[in-house]
Amino acid sequence: MSVFHYMKYLVLVFVITVSASVGLVIPADAVTANLQSSVQSHLKGVVGLSMDRKGYLYTASVRDGAVYSFSPASAPVMIGQVQGRPVALAVDRMRNVFVVTEDGVVSMITTKGQTKEIVRVDFHPAGITIDRDGGILVVGKECGLFKIEGNRILPLLNDDGSCD
Repeated sequence: MSVFHYMKYLVLVFVITVSASVGLVIPADAVTANLQSSVQSHLKGVVGLSMDRKGYLYTASVRDGAVYSFSPASAPVMIGQVQGRPVALAVDRMRNVFVVTEDGVVSMITTKGQTKEIVRVDFHPAGITIDRDGGILVVGKECGLFKIEGNRILPLLNDDGSCD
């Protein structure tokens, strides 16, 4: 698949995923109809969209905490589930998926489908990402940026580590 076609696919999947999460139906040609149908039937009420180095896309259901993976050639497959309502997700180089929930739980879903809680943050998270060294970064809705190291939560942007 050429870079142009792959980028077109990513934009299409993003639009379909967003439309599925809000219940919209998008007109589709014969090439995209199957993908649209699959995404809309599996991924209603989703949050987050992340891609790994192999081109697989990941998203999470706000309804039941299910985390899905799919590629340009496959329908969404549930790879794991977290407790709580997901806010955002990120994928590391090893293809582990990290999900942060609205109650501050950061969980990891391994490539073998095992879910384990990494840490609980004491603020309302808004996003999560993995830095180039594999570190987990979480941003709060009302506060700064934090790095997760083991079970420690280190402030990166605010001076005192508080969310006041």
